[in-house]
Amino acid sequence: LGALLQAMGLMKKDTRFVGKVDVSTRLSLRDDTLDVGETALHTADFIFHKDEQKFNEKNIHFTTRGSVDLKNKSATFKPVNLKTGMGDIAFSELVISDWGKLENAVKTDVTIDLDLEHLTAFLSDPLKLPVDTKVKGKAAIKLTIDLTGAQQQLVNLHGTIGPVEISLHNKLVVSEEMI
Repeated sequence: LGALLQAMGLMKKDTRFVGKVDVSTRLSLRDDTLDVGETALHTADFIFHKDEQKFNEKNIHFTTRGSVDLKNKSATFKPVNLKTGMGDIAFSELVISDWGKLENAVKTDVTIDLDLEHLTAFLSDPLKLPVDTKVKGKAAIKLTIDLTGAQQQLVNLHGTIGPVEISLHNKLVVSEEMI
């Protein structure tokens, strides 16, 4: 899968990932359109490497359906759901109008529900938190992105974190009901 993403220009050559993947999908090609039927990926023991950064996740469940226009390098997926130990991410629709120019080609609405303890463990390498730092709590995020406008682009973020507790060396440093 990594080689395919690299060949499509969606992933850089210095990026790699490993894990055990079970894939269930139904694909059909008609002219220059690839129809992606109900698709489910279950990944176990996932490890992602980029430069010196490393991310681990025990289980990842991904589901979607949509279509890919190979001629115009565009795709629409509706819905896209990602479930992991750190939380759930749900795209009501993901539209990519030109995957060769992603910075001007993405439109989506995303709902993200995160478990901060699992998220902190997942991001432990790049965050470089002090040893014995513990983060507990939940985060709920609503993200709207529209990068397709020639003159104006939109990124709208609404979120709440809480309750949240951060401790260092078993001493409570931060405790908030909601941020």
